[in-house]
Amino acid sequence: MSEAAVVDRRRLQVTDRAMRQDAEQAMGNDPVRALVELITNSDDAYGSENGKIAIELERGSNWSFTVRDRASGMSQKEMESKLLQQGARTSGFEKGKGVRGNLGRGAKDVSAFGCATFESIKDGRYTCCKVYRAIEGEFSQPERDVTKLDRKRLGIPRNGTVVTVEVTNGTRCPQVATLKRELANHYQLRDIMQATNRKIMIALRGGNPQPLRFVYPGMALVEQRDLQVKGYPGALIHLKILRLEKRDDGNLVQRERRVSGLLLKGQKAIYENTFFSCESRAAARWFVGICDIPYIDELARQYDDAFGHMDPKNPMGIIRRDREGLVAKHPFYQAIKASVDPILIRLIEEEEKRAERSNVKISERLSRDLGKLGRDLAEMFAKDTVDTEEEPPEGPEGSANEKAIAVIPAKVVLYLGEKKTISVRIAESVRTSRIRMEVSPIERFRLLDGTSKRLKDRRTTLQLEPCEIGEGMLLIRAADKVETVMVDVRTERLPPPPPPTTLEFEHESYSVKQGRIRKLKLLAPENIVFENGDQVKISIPGEVIVRRGGNLQMIPNDDGVFECYIPVEGRAASGRVAILAVLGDTTATTTARISTSRDRHGESFLLRLEDASAGPFRAEVKGNLVRIFCRHPAVARLVGKGPDFPNQDEPIGRAGIAEIVASELTRKIVEAKFKGREMDAAAIYFEHRDLLSKYLKKCQAVLVR
Repeated sequence: MSEAAVVDRRRLQVTDRAMRQDAEQAMGNDPVRALVELITNSDDAYGSENGKIAIELERGSNWSFTVRDRASGMSQKEMESKLLQQGARTSGFEKGKGVRGNLGRGAKDVSAFGCATFESIKDGRYTCCKVYRAIEGEFSQPERDVTKLDRKRLGIPRNGTVVTVEVTNGTRCPQVATLKRELANHYQLRDIMQATNRKIMIALRGGNPQPLRFVYPGMALVEQRDLQVKGYPGALIHLKILRLEKRDDGNLVQRERRVSGLLLKGQKAIYENTFFSCESRAAARWFVGICDIPYIDELARQYDDAFGHMDPKNPMGIIRRDREGLVAKHPFYQAIKASVDPILIRLIEEEEKRAERSNVKISERLSRDLGKLGRDLAEMFAKDTVDTEEEPPEGPEGSANEKAIAVIPAKVVLYLGEKKTISVRIAESVRTSRIRMEVSPIERFRLLDGTSKRLKDRRTTLQLEPCEIGEGMLLIRAADKVETVMVDVRTERLPPPPPPTTLEFEHESYSVKQGRIRKLKLLAPENIVFENGDQVKISIPGEVIVRRGGNLQMIPNDDGVFECYIPVEGRAASGRVAILAVLGDTTATTTARISTSRDRHGESFLLRLEDASAGPFRAEVKGNLVRIFCRHPAVARLVGKGPDFPNQDEPIGRAGIAEIVASELTRKIVEAKFKGREMDAAAIYFEHRDLLSKYLKKCQAVLVR
């Protein structure tokens, strides 16, 4: 008889590294997440009682933030169970209590930033526990009787808790104004920020406390009903959707802080802000709603109670560990989506049809003038952008026409996996000590320094991190001045071109505008120049393209490559012309073609007024189409309310249209001329000033008569 096999089963060990990584992932290196956790804990501790929650920020090399409440407090025994155990079910959530805590880890996670000190007074006893990097905790002394000094230092007359997080992991200290805005608008705090029995205050240590409050803008009820969730008997969605009086055009950078969206709420916690499958539809931003779904909490409890026993309707925890909402792959989440999506899609489609019916009414006179202006601008634009690789013009130093907001570089290229820093300078004439930033679209890239920064000596830097491939815009506000920066997110950095091995032109062919001068670039390695000398001869047959300027000499650049520029001028349109460069015994060839203004941009720009808004943007240029968004506040004041635009034939309205069109085309030309170059601020100011003057003069000549 054989001996029975011995099974050696062991419990997996959790290392310090694993616990630290888990907490860091949950916090995402974002102090706002930690503050949301501590604020909701304090609110849960108050229950239905009135109470105040105070937030303090202390700056320094190792900065800290503190959250103080005067709620129920904790004894040492309670701290041991809540702070020194991972995943323990201690909040009351497991018993059906209306609290937000459900994972048994939140309070400990905040120590991922360094050290979290929990001090509490309960029923005349004082307790203090320190938790380090979500790995270990300590009671430096046993629970003892509270003293008057304890109460004075903590600001707790009866019961309450103070949590102080010392940040030592290198996370940057945000501004109080940034925290105030992000916390007040955070969807997980939406109920707390509106509650009449809760007072939330924030301050810099020693500064004046400022209240935090969220107030919804004007809106009207459009849908209210109870929905049965298919496949889950007894699970109801109490749905309520309202339409905003003014569309939420994403003036907040992240979904967590936006006004619009449907809030998915359990018994007390708000888990997510979503439009389900309609996230990309602009008309969705008209709507605000709430889906009250207490069954979410019931599923979370059932999963914990039945751990190890697979339920196909509840196969995983539905609440995400990283505080990023609910688990989208959970069958119940998919069932919620299937119930709500059709209603939301119907409302959005109605909104889109309403927008289509709002026909813009343009007068015959303005239509005729816009057509003429479009044709004139197309020719000007083609001439000014013909040779965007040409060296930018050098402007005079100390130009009196200083730009209000200068951004260097004017167009930003980001590569996935690489962060980039840009510079911002504010003119002396702009009376402000701070700038504010917005990103559009919010998925393209993010601001690592927050959405507000203080200026030092009229300047600062911004750090950007790419998120997904595509083009976006960075909007910078300084007082009443606004500047937009184009941001291009690419997959990977293009390798530098290989150095030349012989005498060669930079390009195999060139386009030279008729009546314009173009500079052709010639390159050669060091050995070719040493063997053949540095004097270049150019041969161009006929008189279609002629060389301008004097002697040509090869000069070394910073990379040790020799180069020179050959100015040529197009005289008449006549096909392609071969150009020969001779350096001693070595030759190089290229071809040039004469082009006219119509070769590149067709016959006209289409200038169109739209009864629409696009967030902070007054207009946009796409190809030959210039769209003017007349619901933008600054535009609406000039042209009047759509779809009639009563001021469209008045001087104020036409002057506004002229300024917007001139500004947009000037910006596009400057971007094209300086693309891929190191930015010279003086050259940018000089170029922008002259172009804007020229285009504004043309626009006013046609529209304002």
